[in-house]
Amino acid sequence: MTDLEAQDLTSFEDARPPTFRPRSDAASGAAQIRRATAALKTLLSSYAITPKPIDVSFRQLVGPIPVSNLSHSIYPYPARLLRQIPRFFLHCEQLAVPGGVVLDPFCGSGTVLIEARAAHMTGWGIDINPFARLLSRVKTTPIGRSLAWRAAGDVLAEAKAVRRGIVPDVVNVDYWFSRPVKRALGRLHRAIMESDLSPDLRRYLLVLLALSAERCSLRDPRIPVPVRRHDWQLVAAKQKAAEVWHTFEGAARFVVDRLAAIPSPDGVVSLLEGEDAAQAHEVYRSRLADRLEQPSLILTSPPYGAAQKYIRSSSLSLGWTGLAKSGELSSLERRMIGREHLRQNELSCLDTPNANLAREISALGSRDPERAAIYAHYFRGMEKVISNLATLLADGGVLVLVAGSNAVAGTLVQTHSHLKDIAMSHGLSPVLELRDTIRGRVLLTKRATRNTPLHYETVHVFRKTTS
Repeated sequence: MTDLEAQDLTSFEDARPPTFRPRSDAASGAAQIRRATAALKTLLSSYAITPKPIDVSFRQLVGPIPVSNLSHSIYPYPARLLRQIPRFFLHCEQLAVPGGVVLDPFCGSGTVLIEARAAHMTGWGIDINPFARLLSRVKTTPIGRSLAWRAAGDVLAEAKAVRRGIVPDVVNVDYWFSRPVKRALGRLHRAIMESDLSPDLRRYLLVLLALSAERCSLRDPRIPVPVRRHDWQLVAAKQKAAEVWHTFEGAARFVVDRLAAIPSPDGVVSLLEGEDAAQAHEVYRSRLADRLEQPSLILTSPPYGAAQKYIRSSSLSLGWTGLAKSGELSSLERRMIGREHLRQNELSCLDTPNANLAREISALGSRDPERAAIYAHYFRGMEKVISNLATLLADGGVLVLVAGSNAVAGTLVQTHSHLKDIAMSHGLSPVLELRDTIRGRVLLTKRATRNTPLHYETVHVFRKTTS
């Protein structure tokens, strides 16, 4: 018997729903707005006098944000945008208007959308990764504590009662999960999918399932991209179904409080779309224009050009939630901007949006032709996205673009500078450029030693002049 099995696990029936402590009051929010508005005014004035990057610390501008704040931390999605960045800009009266619309075309797990709700703005997110969209929906959908707690308890009880589960098509499932864990997760999956629950509750339960799968897997928890832990045989030998039940209940205890903390201002909604970010304007015209005003603010952190493994990092969760089968992962990755693998016919194309970028890609190509093709492909994709966003953005609106640069095969690729040039070529005027230090880095690739990220990110602020 494992240590976990020996524990006296409290049942859902006997336990009370977790308690909830309300976050900061309205007076504190008003003070944040005053501070952010004044700080941005000073920064804009300084940049107007001397248009050079200004070093800042968003952690100092905003202050610390507790892990328990809002619903940000219900799932360890990799490469998340620093929360202080959207919190700062969405508290600036020059940019954010309550009741307005803010778009994040690379929304990931919903950091900008969560902050938009807190700022009483409608958040519109786009992401190709279905699991990212699932997380964003859950993290922006308020659910009462008692209702969420009861739903988790009912599903857990049903999973324990059924003898056979349904194991979805999870990539290399027997490599990542011991037999007892796989069977228990399959019983949870079946209980969730066969339950008579609302879509909101089912999505929330699927996130609990994904959390449980990640925590009970044989992957190294320190590395975002799945790598099997060195002691996997020892861990697998000790695992029983009770570990999955305990983990699922623990996840529910944490998540239900976070869902109860989601702001619910009148008239504010959160929208998610799965199309390519380069199709944002077409999506707006065809499906949203009759019920949503044009975005006056676009705030986003595009994927790095460093060939990050976004789909692979969430491959296990995509499988257990039934959002993507193992055979569909490659096609999802091919739709991503900033991907590592190109097809053979794509490796020969080094076309770029402008001459400055062409020179840099050419220099890179003399050292590493494959990396040069990957970066050229990345900038062509970003040119399409920025062109589309510039068309979609309301006249006088603002684009806040968070980007970083990389040293690749001995060549410095000034990603943020090239994205700035692309934005300006599409009628967006730079009004501010900030530079903030990056404390950590995730989603490292196999070429990490030759593909080194710099230690800062650049935040560009552009305004669309009235046409």
